[in-house]
Amino acid sequence: MSGHTVCVLVCGCCLLLPAAVASAEEPAAPRGSLMLIGGSERDSNELLWSELTRLAGGKGGKVAVFPTASSFPERTGRLFAAHLRTLGLEPFVVPASPFLPDVDDRQVVRDPEWIERVRGADAVFLAGGEQARYRRVLVGEDGVETPLLQAIRHVYQRGGLVAGTSAGTAIMSRIMFIDAEQILPVLQHGARMGREVDRGLGFLPTDWFVDQHFLTRGRFGRSLVAMQTYGFPYGLGIDEDTALVIEQGQRARVVGYRGVVVMDASTAVIDSDEPRFNTRNILLHYLSHGDTLDLRGRQVGVATQKRDEHRIDPRAPGFKPYYQHKQFYSDIFGNTQLLDLMYKLVDSPHEEAIGLAFDGAAAREGSTPGFEFRFQRGPGTVSWESPEAIGDPYTVLNVRLDIRPIAIQGPLYR
Repeated sequence: MSGHTVCVLVCGCCLLLPAAVASAEEPAAPRGSLMLIGGSERDSNELLWSELTRLAGGKGGKVAVFPTASSFPERTGRLFAAHLRTLGLEPFVVPASPFLPDVDDRQVVRDPEWIERVRGADAVFLAGGEQARYRRVLVGEDGVETPLLQAIRHVYQRGGLVAGTSAGTAIMSRIMFIDAEQILPVLQHGARMGREVDRGLGFLPTDWFVDQHFLTRGRFGRSLVAMQTYGFPYGLGIDEDTALVIEQGQRARVVGYRGVVVMDASTAVIDSDEPRFNTRNILLHYLSHGDTLDLRGRQVGVATQKRDEHRIDPRAPGFKPYYQHKQFYSDIFGNTQLLDLMYKLVDSPHEEAIGLAFDGAAAREGSTPGFEFRFQRGPGTVSWESPEAIGDPYTVLNVRLDIRPIAIQGPLYR
């Protein structure tokens, strides 16, 4: 463990988290904002859409909508544009898609008129679908960015908003998943370039990875493989109906009804003698609406609604745990299992919880390989559960995770 520390700012106090290694030197900070939405956002999510409207310049703001990743771009573009109009914005759909009839996307990405319209927009919205299509359309086969992608970057650099949902969020880091819906095979076989992953568009700082639909689909397992393989010390897992707003490439805020998992692998240890995926000393944090994160200094700020009386500290005098049973999860990648485990671990008398990942169908017939996820509390493990919080009531800091390959002895049951 490194001797450096970072602070968690809570009501003027400073909680110490483990150290982070210095980031690689980044280009000049952008003046604009990113809004990374985890997917499946609802039209009724006033927290999310009011923030998008504000960042897009308020009513009358011009928004370039990209349905590029969608298999049905005409419908996707029309629906998003219609919703943005209800917010008082002025959207226009950019026909950069190979699935639009009578449109050649290869010409659109170099068309001076479209390029100028995008450059002049207050915001860009990248819709969901298959994220590989964004790279296929906006980056040439030679790896050179098209003028239309450069126009999107111009909006971001000069102070505008670049927002994405689902696939539109996945493309924001320098590496993105493109075909890895099942998590276990990634742990078993890796995150291979051109198969499970590809190069993203790199709007995030180079030391941060991002994934989406995160808690709902249990994607932290695949994210940690990609982070280890491609040298990311830090990762962001954004859940559905939730956004992470990042201003000027540094200051981040959670907006919405679920939350964001922060993965810190800066002090992770790997057993190089074990050929299968393994790692120790991953640190996990869960942030919800109003919580903040400094991407450079790794400072976490807890929302003001989560006051001291809402804080749960298993090391505090007189601590009375609520959850008495030791947590054991036979499918750690299940819907929101990770969050369930994290907050229950803090508010229990137990120092660790266990999760497993394996092929249940194979285990029913005989023995099969799998992975153990061992979650542990440490000196800095603490959480908040606030009944006054807007959105999810939980914040959880400093849960340690070790992952090791195991063998499941089958048949699992008779």
